Amino acid sequence: MNPILERAMDRILILHADHEQNASTSTVRTAGSSGANPFACIAAGIASLWGPAHGGANRSGAEDARRDQLR
Repeated sequence: MNPILERAMDRILILHADHEQNASTSTVRTAGSSGANPFACIAAGIASLWGPAHGGANRSGAEDARRDQLR
């Protein structure tokens, strides 16, 4: 894997992992409680970022990733 992409994904997942009970955290926890594998749970959480409930957190993470890529 590209080390820059790997570092960016680590940061994004860490930033979103402990974000109380927002849309993506609730979605990941619900998917996990069904016995889904970790990849499916993360995919479900990312899919829930589509709506406005996150208040721009995903946009900020994407901008940080782009800025890091330019370095």
